[in-house]
Amino acid sequence: MSDTMSLVDQGNLIDPGSPHGSYSGVIPQEGNRWPKLADEIIKRQKRLESIRESQDSVWDLIDTYVTARRANFDIGSRKGAGSAGPGGDRIFDGTATLALHDFADGWQANTANAMVKWWGAKFRSKEAQKDFLVKRWLDEVEEAVSFELAQSNFYEQLNLCYQDITTHIATMSGPQWDDETNQLWFVENHPREIFFWVDWRGRPAGWHRKFLMSGRQIIEEFGEQAVPQSMREQVKANPFLNFTCIHAIFKREERDVRSPLSTDKPWASVYVLEQSKSVIHEGGYDKISLPDTAAWESDVTMPYGSNPAISTLYDVATTNEAMRTMINAAQLAVDPALILTEGMKGRVNIFPAGQTIVKGAQDKVEAFQFPQQFNIGVQMLTDLRAELREKFKANLFTMQADMGKLTAYQSQMIQGEKASMLIMPTSRASSKMLVPKINKSFYALAKARRLPPPPPSAMQYIQSPVDIEMMGPMAISAKRFLGTQGFQALLGMLEETEKVFAPLAQSILEGFDADQIRDLLMTASGVSSKIEIDDKKLAMIRQMKAKMMQQQQQQQAIGNLAEAYHKATNAPEPGSPAQSLMGGGQ
Repeated sequence: MSDTMSLVDQGNLIDPGSPHGSYSGVIPQEGNRWPKLADEIIKRQKRLESIRESQDSVWDLIDTYVTARRANFDIGSRKGAGSAGPGGDRIFDGTATLALHDFADGWQANTANAMVKWWGAKFRSKEAQKDFLVKRWLDEVEEAVSFELAQSNFYEQLNLCYQDITTHIATMSGPQWDDETNQLWFVENHPREIFFWVDWRGRPAGWHRKFLMSGRQIIEEFGEQAVPQSMREQVKANPFLNFTCIHAIFKREERDVRSPLSTDKPWASVYVLEQSKSVIHEGGYDKISLPDTAAWESDVTMPYGSNPAISTLYDVATTNEAMRTMINAAQLAVDPALILTEGMKGRVNIFPAGQTIVKGAQDKVEAFQFPQQFNIGVQMLTDLRAELREKFKANLFTMQADMGKLTAYQSQMIQGEKASMLIMPTSRASSKMLVPKINKSFYALAKARRLPPPPPSAMQYIQSPVDIEMMGPMAISAKRFLGTQGFQALLGMLEETEKVFAPLAQSILEGFDADQIRDLLMTASGVSSKIEIDDKKLAMIRQMKAKMMQQQQQQQAIGNLAEAYHKATNAPEPGSPAQSLMGGGQ
């Protein structure tokens, strides 16, 4: 399939972003090159962490004011503020967090929604596109993959991805086929675990994931012989003791090009234990096979990119501080500060129905008077919140509801405008996340024999790429809004032409292929090919209609001749009006 990355490791389908799967790499042995390899990976990991320090500082602020859930992380060398507690104790206004969830939910509902058909597959070969059986088979494949995605945790993890794209970066591991549950499995990795570097073109050139894994999980995954003896003893004492692991994917500089082993593949996939500096697994890939990582926007100078949360960080902090001020003001309004004389110190009862006895005229108790201009603060906070939701683009998916009842044309225009405003992040998320996940799901399900077998005619197109096309509500709106503008303009011109020169408009229409217009409208509307009629069957129907029309015309012509003959052979009676009209009498 197009844009498909090779995930074959010694014949096994493996997602490099996940430590789970069937591994066939080499088990490390003492006294070989693995200690040097582990040391190189650990040194590179430290350099990557140093390079990302400034980005981590910005992410810390985002976690403080927006995404408290992401403040809970531990990669050994660095821990989040939420690791020691629930987090979120410095968030006084939840506008940014709510706007983030509203935008992520709306974005997912309009791009990858389990309730609608949001993607389609087609062979790039024109001949394959005309093969009716192949088209039907691809429809069945789409249904099978869509069903398995709906049964898995894909949509749940995708929503977390959309949130992370808006605030950090998003990386989703999988799919892996789980034989125990008979379903696909996806995992959205924490942004702090992911490190990567790019080449001079800005393309990903290598990738690290640093994460904690319990000793029990490591032994279950890689085998007891893969871990050092000292670690086995620790795990025996405490199976749930965590160890820091590094999964590194990079291009091998030295290898035996004649060797078929995974350890000599062009791209290496290595798991390392940081504390013991030991390799617990080494595999490889024939082609670059980095996990699916997406950012809102990025370039060579900013590989981790920027996003709405970073762009609005100052606004978020300002709104948060304004809300804290308003909370303090409201508390002072209901529980005001008191002015006491020295004689009243410790004698004031401020509970409901409390009584305070004043002995002398000089003793007094009064509330401290301060300006109570709450309206100004409330209005300012309302404006800040509205501006923040707009900058988080949370209002994009409520445009139609906010404007009330609209015509179908107005609704389409709003949907198209909305889609055009999100073309950049949507296209990046589709190419970096959605399309790879569909491709990998296709191969994982094919390996698990969960897809319908292809028809014999499809085998001749085995080398032709299969393109994945986004067909969600947002993609359809954008295609309809942008892709058919020329066609709509043409119809408008033809309508105006017909008002003045009807024959000319008819002549223009005769120059267009009706089948091509049908294909254009179906593609722009995302209609399934199931409603189409096979080209051969369509030709037969058209031939039958043409024959029926010809027969009707022949019958009409015979009827007209019979009527004319009848009129010609039956002379009018003498003295009748018909005889007068025919000039037969005076």
